[in-house]
Amino acid sequence: MVNAWVLILVMVLLGPASAYGAETVASSSKAVVAAQARENGLIYFHQGYYQDIPQGRLRESKKHLAAAEKEFLKALTLQPENLATHRYLARLYYVQKKFPAAAERYYQIFLLNPDDFDAALLAASAYAEAGSYPAAASLLEEIRERASDPLIRGEIDSYMGKLMRHGESR
Repeated sequence: MVNAWVLILVMVLLGPASAYGAETVASSSKAVVAAQARENGLIYFHQGYYQDIPQGRLRESKKHLAAAEKEFLKALTLQPENLATHRYLARLYYVQKKFPAAAERYYQIFLLNPDDFDAALLAASAYAEAGSYPAAASLLEEIRERASDPLIRGEIDSYMGKLMRHGESR
């Protein structure tokens, strides 16, 4: 709290010229806190997924993965357009078989970066895993319309064929 009072005092003494500097400090402070939260999330994810699960410590794994989610969400409240954090959170949801949440997070990445076809394909995959075949097909069609590369379009056609066959078999 002392730091906030010092900042206010400096702003009052230096006048409006210091306001821009205060915004920069606040913005960089947010970035530092977001980066630390993201790093904490990765540590918790690694502990829960790569260490606890293989050793059969499922209760500990749940705690660590929940802590990872909390840290990633904290980072996103500070930096909502950070693609890496969205990707980490989407991956966390996917490995937890929370497919609707994974799909939404991967789709968010695609909205933030429309050239990220990998994120869109992962979103479609997660929609399909969740049983939302119409959402998966719609997203694949959207990607296909945006793709100019014939190889990418061919891959998407292949995925759509698999999706249709899989949806019919259920």
